[in-house]
Amino acid sequence: MLEKYITPLLMSYVDKYIKNLSPNDLGVSLWGGDVLLKNLELKLDVLEQEFLFPVRFLSGRIHELKIHIPWTSLGSDSVVITLNTLECSLTYKQNEEKKRSTHEDDDKESDSGISENSGQQSVAPSYVQLLTQRILNNVEIHVNNLIFKYIEDDIVLSVNIKSACMYTVNSGWEQEFSDVASPEFTLRRVVELVDLTICLDHSGASGRVEVYEEPVIYRAHITCRTLFTFPNSYTFSPSAIFVHVLCDDISLNISDKQFPAMIILLRRLMYLTTSSDTTKQVVQSSLPPVISPDEEGWVGWGWSMLGMSYSYEDQRTSPAPPCEMLFNFSFYVKSFTITCTQVLQHRRKRSAKYHFLPFLTVHIKGLALEYVAKGYYYSHMTLGVCSVCASLTHHNEQIFVCGDRIVDTTSLTDDSLFDTSPNLQYEDKRHANEDETLQFTKYRALWISLLNIIPEFKQRTV
Repeated sequence: MLEKYITPLLMSYVDKYIKNLSPNDLGVSLWGGDVLLKNLELKLDVLEQEFLFPVRFLSGRIHELKIHIPWTSLGSDSVVITLNTLECSLTYKQNEEKKRSTHEDDDKESDSGISENSGQQSVAPSYVQLLTQRILNNVEIHVNNLIFKYIEDDIVLSVNIKSACMYTVNSGWEQEFSDVASPEFTLRRVVELVDLTICLDHSGASGRVEVYEEPVIYRAHITCRTLFTFPNSYTFSPSAIFVHVLCDDISLNISDKQFPAMIILLRRLMYLTTSSDTTKQVVQSSLPPVISPDEEGWVGWGWSMLGMSYSYEDQRTSPAPPCEMLFNFSFYVKSFTITCTQVLQHRRKRSAKYHFLPFLTVHIKGLALEYVAKGYYYSHMTLGVCSVCASLTHHNEQIFVCGDRIVDTTSLTDDSLFDTSPNLQYEDKRHANEDETLQFTKYRALWISLLNIIPEFKQRTV
């Protein structure tokens, strides 16, 4: 009975993002329980609509896609989706390209072999809807060899991930088929990224990268735990979302040539995430001018690249409808090393040889970033650092030390999803009356707290 609801649903998702699929062959494979598709081209226009930022996809390809459906045990075993070698290349979408109407996709969808409403030919009973949602909640996704490339002017940002996976877990964070049931009505997921490598290079006159610099981040392992809380088992919209990320050890390498490109990309991201849809369309023309490092020094130049004005009055004059959903994002790093290098060029008769010379190393022990928001009226962000030590690489001489030399990072993730018994009750009074002495005892080097409360919104929701 479930086949007539699950099969069209999966077929509609696959056909939405992948070009030139045969509906009949795909349907027969899904009924058999295993699907194997190779050399798939992604629908770039659909990806652009789904993506949160104004970007234009240049290419998208999946070398191999596997789907396993355990028809005989759908209520206890997960549907497994495996993607082997996923490649995507994109760039920033210019203003004239963003003005295109989305009606162009209607004609393309009409030519698709699978209708968008093929899964709605018959109305599913309520218990089938709940079971279908339970199956979707427990979908297991594996991605092997993810290659992501962003190109803007002469900047080439490459993100490579050896393997990534997402699966549901139980209350002990062990992989298990879970259900949103009383008394907690929660859903837990884990996302793991293995061997994350980020490269930042520049292309030459030929359009290709002529000199590959050292990776900005090399083979980092990141674990993300998420928790969704629902009012009851019949509501599909969560009332609270917790996203906690942990990285035991991460090294960041920045050269004097990579630093300007990194600031430009960070400035672009900040403008896109803090601007409205109208502002996003003209963000390229509204960026502040870039100041040369020789004019105001590296620090002033860096701030000018990030320069953007945030006005509290702008937030008050354009209120949005109040929302009571709680969102919490936390990022923890036990050991963080930043290495600044200088690129030296040795010219020869016919070629040039580049040498990367490190000159400054910063060791950070125990870094915690936490952001909590409830609706539109309340947000709170904290940043804590346990220990900072900066040294000159040439002379192995410490030039700056703040915090304890020996740091115990076991308490860094207290009251988080990585704690055995976390306290996830985020109340306004708790953050407003925090004991600063207690926080500085934990974060001996740095602790910053930013609290934002808009009374009008809070009064409307009470």
